[in-house]
Amino acid sequence: GFVPIDPKLPLHTFWDLGVSDYTSIWFVQAYGKEIRCVNYYQDNNEGMAHYINYVRKFCKEHNVTNGDNYGPHDIEVTEFGTGKSRKATALEMGFTFITVPRVQKLQDGIEAARNIFSRCWFDETRCEHGVNALASYRREYDDKLDTYKDKPVHDWASHPADAFRQMAQAWNDRLTQT
Repeated sequence: GFVPIDPKLPLHTFWDLGVSDYTSIWFVQAYGKEIRCVNYYQDNNEGMAHYINYVRKFCKEHNVTNGDNYGPHDIEVTEFGTGKSRKATALEMGFTFITVPRVQKLQDGIEAARNIFSRCWFDETRCEHGVNALASYRREYDDKLDTYKDKPVHDWASHPADAFRQMAQAWNDRLTQT
């Protein structure tokens, strides 16, 4: 249904980075035990400035303060062209990221995401694509072995699911304490 954006609560973002693949961002407000997913955005073939400007514009349009921004472990990868990490590039634009450490087992991150679903509220309009992606995220079936493979299918649903997983991994301690 409709999930309002509360101007009294900070708006946190959770990212999965891509260049030729999609960069995906979930916009979230936490209220008590509720996780309010108020917006989802994705695009591709854009630089960091595009996404930062989108976040800033969204915050301004909705009269909300940008809270913490969480990026995956690869936000610290150094780019060949600039010699800087994506995190450093964002910092030069006045935008800070908290790096979400890489999980040892992808399945642990997926399980963390499953564990928070009961606390999530999704705006049906602004999060429609992201919700559809979460519903479509799946493992591939191996017909020869008659079982599921260990890793999920890498398709259009992967990036929104990975950005959502960043939230579950980053807030794991915070979410279990409230």
